[in-house]
Amino acid sequence: MADEQKKDTVEIYEIKIQGHLDTKWSEWFYDLIITQEPDGATTLRGAHPDQNVLHSVLDRLRDMNLPLLSVRQIVPDGQTIHDEDKAVSADE
Repeated sequence: MADEQKKDTVEIYEIKIQGHLDTKWSEWFYDLIITQEPDGATTLRGAHPDQNVLHSVLDRLRDMNLPLLSVRQIVPDGQTIHDEDKAVSADE
């Protein structure tokens, strides 16, 4: 049953790159919402059905030589998951 729930789970990610990317690239990036930020960066945000799609997006950004600034998972309540929150102490 846990596997069935996992298949239906869609994860939302926010990817930030340096420079402005035209919104016409949205379809090529699996219909992510592309937002040009005032600071000169671009944010790509949207749902991914699995990690394979996320890695495909990151591969495409790499292939286009677009500098990656951040990748964050957005949890359903609107907050992001930070690495510090997921870290496990060596003492545990």
